[in-house]
Amino acid sequence: RHLATVRQLAAKRGAGSENCGDGKAARKKKKPVVHTQRVRKVQGAVIKKATIVLCTYSQAAAVWGSGASFDLFVLDEASQVAETLTLVPLMCMKPGSRLVLAGDCHQMRPFTKLTDRALKKCRSKSLMERLHEESRQPSTTVAVVDLTKQYRMPADVCALVSKVYYENKLVHAAGTGQGAFPRLPGFTVPMMMLAVRDGLPQKVNTSFVNVVEAGVALTLVRLLLSFTDTRPAEITVLCL
Repeated sequence: RHLATVRQLAAKRGAGSENCGDGKAARKKKKPVVHTQRVRKVQGAVIKKATIVLCTYSQAAAVWGSGASFDLFVLDEASQVAETLTLVPLMCMKPGSRLVLAGDCHQMRPFTKLTDRALKKCRSKSLMERLHEESRQPSTTVAVVDLTKQYRMPADVCALVSKVYYENKLVHAAGTGQGAFPRLPGFTVPMMMLAVRDGLPQKVNTSFVNVVEAGVALTLVRLLLSFTDTRPAEITVLCL
């Protein structure tokens, strides 16, 4: 039943953006039907001849609509995609096709705006997470490969992350990342966590801003540039 629903959604997506979305596309001026049909025909012919296709999960509906099928599927960030959406590219599989799910079930799960608990629980679980759980069963046919060596974070941070999330299986690549974190005067650890208690997010248009947290981040950047040998190109500010 789920696959039938996905096929219906895929058919609508493949039929053109004017038939799906939040209604904004429907208000746009539609292209002539003849022109649209020609474009789809050309797109389908190109896809059928391609040996490698790069697309998003939802765009795979157009690939399926062209009738193309492939031998190997690599789904990136699969742990953050709802299982129902993962089924869209899988419709292009054929007997003997292989599937590789790349991601990390210990990180972010699929996001959903649903409020119903049962539906939210279903939508917030990825196919990768379900198969990862199945791989622990004695009769499983799922193969799991864990990448246990990391190269980016300092050794102290790696040890903390490994203990909290990865059952101490994550190891630090010798000599890589060690000492890369600039040390401010008075601080002896490669990681700091600041509780910005007065910072509250405010909605602006369709997004959110946090002026207080932004000010704290700016202050930290200025400290790094003023009291360490850090160059501006070496600083990254991530907004989560």
